[in-house]
Amino acid sequence: MKRYVIGVDLGTSGCKVLLADELTNCVAASRQTYAEGSMVQLHPGWVDQDPDAWVAAMKRGIIDVAKNAIGGKVEAISFSGQMHGLIALDADGKTIRPCITCADGRTEEQCQEIYEMLGGREEGRKKLLACTNNYMFPSFTATKILWLKKYEPESFKRMSAALNPKDYLRYVLTGIIGTDVSDACGYGLFDCRNNCWSQEILDAIGIPADILPPVSESDTVVGTILPECAKELGLPADVKIVAGGGDAVTQTTGCGAVRPGVFTVTLGTGSLIGASFTNYVDNTLGTPQMFRSNSAGRYMAFGGTGSGGGALAWLQDRFFRAEKETADLCGKNVFAMMSEEAESVPAGSEGLMFYPMLVGQRCPYEDADTCGAFLGMRMHHDKRHFVRSLMEGIALCLLDNYDVIRPMCGDLKEVSITGGGAGSDLWCQIHADVLGVKVIRYASYSHGGAMGACMIAGCGVGIWNDLPHAASLFQIDKLFTPDEKMHREYLEMLKIYKQFYPALEGINHSIMELQ
Repeated sequence: MKRYVIGVDLGTSGCKVLLADELTNCVAASRQTYAEGSMVQLHPGWVDQDPDAWVAAMKRGIIDVAKNAIGGKVEAISFSGQMHGLIALDADGKTIRPCITCADGRTEEQCQEIYEMLGGREEGRKKLLACTNNYMFPSFTATKILWLKKYEPESFKRMSAALNPKDYLRYVLTGIIGTDVSDACGYGLFDCRNNCWSQEILDAIGIPADILPPVSESDTVVGTILPECAKELGLPADVKIVAGGGDAVTQTTGCGAVRPGVFTVTLGTGSLIGASFTNYVDNTLGTPQMFRSNSAGRYMAFGGTGSGGGALAWLQDRFFRAEKETADLCGKNVFAMMSEEAESVPAGSEGLMFYPMLVGQRCPYEDADTCGAFLGMRMHHDKRHFVRSLMEGIALCLLDNYDVIRPMCGDLKEVSITGGGAGSDLWCQIHADVLGVKVIRYASYSHGGAMGACMIAGCGVGIWNDLPHAASLFQIDKLFTPDEKMHREYLEMLKIYKQFYPALEGINHSIMELQ
């Protein structure tokens, strides 16, 4: 009898559900969008979302894929999900308010308050690195808890559990509150070295430990599906629920970057480079993020930028609207058309360079006010140059970030690429040429988080021995080999790229002050 697992990937705009077999083949996939009005922005920069819309989308997706488990049974479900969000539950397990999501920008004040409560910005940074191995960022869950405490004190008083998004889905299916080590690190309160909540930080900033969920390894079976849920979803009554992980980590797992020297490049809305490793390493710089991995006893570090596929979408919306209309009429993908046109531009974009900081920067510089820029513009440049330059700029940004995470992750030997942007052969080849190593695109590249959740589920119930065993079964879609001449040229471009931030820092801050 065939053995199947289901992976649920909870995003900000939709929920992807994947059914995989014991050979890691994608048997069925379903993407469900959320009900209209489920995302609310009461003020600029605020992003609240209704968790029940996630639940409804997840259930539709599971029902959609589960019927394809032919000749076998679904044995386990696990999760990948948007990190850092805050779902506040009361003592009865009911949501108190909508989720404050990872995309929310209201908590800069609380981030700075945390530093002050820890002795000031520099002293606070030192204490955080000593206790959690990460700086505090406005996106982290801790800042949202403190925002609730200050601005919605009645809600804070009622809160008995502070959950991340994917863990609310777990709770709905099992009735059990908990999180995993990777998502726990995204609270900004988790002692990454000792694998527990940092009581020192909690005491200093006034967050009670009893509202934080119990923490398990990602592949821990945390319960069995509730009978009423199994019946509603058409699943066997003994389906096991496995902890899962935060999406930034689980996408790395889902694209097979689970062995030393194998890095992942994720080209989603943002772009990330990261890798897992065995021995704990102090995050001395603080700007990269170091989390626990989906494999027990392992860690992962990553850096990147909020600009990735989102930057390409910005370029398309501003300058390729006519092409979008043509693509829609012809049933084509406008991004594929843009990529094809950019292939006619030589490497280096004939002197045009892109600095991809459209939404600020976190690594290797922590600066929310830095801005993006095209530099080197001349009269001969056209739209094709801007597309290729954008792709090259993001790849150079990831190479710059690799230099920062290398002391933790080790040497780069190969890259597994994932995310929507990985559908562009040109962009994959650019990354191979920029990074100077082979880039592998697996057949499941567009299902990164959901496939990672499937792998975690399968390891939890013994279908695979471990994550490397599951990844060894992946089928390769395409292999991209670096051009050594191009790599040398891109290394020269990197020297120029590294000058952009110090040269533009003061100018960008002056521009932001004018606004």
